[in-house]
Amino acid sequence: MEKLLEDYERRLDTITETIETISNNGSPNDIGKMARLNAKASEYRTFIAELNKVVRKADEEEAEEEDRITILCRLYYGYEKISDDDIRDYLKSIKIVKREKQAGGTVTKYYPLNAASMKKIKARPRTISLTFDAEKITPRAISGFEEYKTVTYLCKSSSRFFLKPDIGEIFDAIDFHDLMSLKFDAICFLNGYETLPNTDGKHHIMYALLLTNVKAKQKREKEKAIQELHQL
Repeated sequence: MEKLLEDYERRLDTITETIETISNNGSPNDIGKMARLNAKASEYRTFIAELNKVVRKADEEEAEEEDRITILCRLYYGYEKISDDDIRDYLKSIKIVKREKQAGGTVTKYYPLNAASMKKIKARPRTISLTFDAEKITPRAISGFEEYKTVTYLCKSSSRFFLKPDIGEIFDAIDFHDLMSLKFDAICFLNGYETLPNTDGKHHIMYALLLTNVKAKQKREKEKAIQELHQL
């Protein structure tokens, strides 16, 4: 594709040079010849513009695929790297919630998992699924959340029809700095998946939202500002 583009750019350069140097005494023959050259030059410019679009799209797709491969490598490397005990410690201050769209999709509400579901998860963070084993929520939503970040994580399930993501798989994919400084207050499990090729349909990409409690965020920022002030 790039060679074809270079070829047409050379053709355009040649015909442009011809137009600039050719003699034109105003005769019908010269006028007709000039019109044909200009039409051909315009045709080349249009073709070059379309080729550039194709090349740009191919470059973007290649870059996206490289990013995708990088993400997958990181997800596989980090899989099951966080211990159950560490997950339990994080869950002392991080809630697990489910999102519901109401009022025709104009209102978003977050409902935390109930005590029974959380008890199951804390007992076995890596074997209790968020879809079948611990999916019950409280009747009352929690307000004051804002989206902080979307997490892409790796879910290994026996079938796409029985996806069983667990909280451990989500924690595996959360950035280390976000965990150490606890920049979020809740994890929202999302539906939807993408099955990875060459994994017999047992490895999937899924997503979760990290949510920040606005008041808790303001408190953290204030404490950080005070700490930085004391260090001056």
